[in-house]
Amino acid sequence: MIGRAAEGNPWLLSEILSGEPAEPSQAQIAAELVHFMRETARELGDPRAGSFLKKFYGWYLGHGRFPRQLRRELVEAETLKEVERLLLAAALGAEDLLAQLEADIPRPTQTALGLPLTLSGGG
Repeated sequence: MIGRAAEGNPWLLSEILSGEPAEPSQAQIAAELVHFMRETARELGDPRAGSFLKKFYGWYLGHGRFPRQLRRELVEAETLKEVERLLLAAALGAEDLLAQLEADIPRPTQTALGLPLTLSGGG
């Protein structure tokens, strides 16, 4: 149940552990969603990722976090690049947070949990 509730709300786990509400800013939400989109596109390829990701827009942007019109525009966008552009334009500061998120990703030459990483994720 927690995994399902965390879809589109990755901040839920820290909220549960800390016992305090964690309401992310629009910039945090947009940066996290763009990061998720890029990683999904890397794994699935742009065409598959584009259709797969549409359900996540509502999950991330719902709950009054962003206007409904933005969600409609994202679903109607032709490419993931266009979705990314719309998201980053809607949330000031998201680009800086996105750069931070991506700087923290372990690279193929690094290890995570003492295990080597590969681009395919196979370890």
